Amino acid sequence: GAIADIAILVGALLVFCVPPGEVPRQSAEVFYNHGLAPFLALFLYGSSAQGGSGLLARLFRHDALVSMGEYSFQVYLFQYPWHEIFV
Repeated sequence: GAIADIAILVGALLVFCVPPGEVPRQSAEVFYNHGLAPFLALFLYGSSAQGGSGLLARLFRHDALVSMGEYSFQVYLFQYPWHEIFV
């Protein structure tokens, strides 16, 4: 629980603290592509290994977010064939 919360907090702080480059998508490209992978791995491990006891796990288990996720998946399943036919 705490490992996941700390990993996502540090990852978010790093993203917000990286100064913008003069050329878009060039100065911090490597950092955004690969630098956050260890924090993502720690988040996934911490979320699953400790039974979802962290703050983010409790937030994501909220009934409103679960309902929204189920609804959006159903909308995706409905619109995907139409998108493939017409686009």
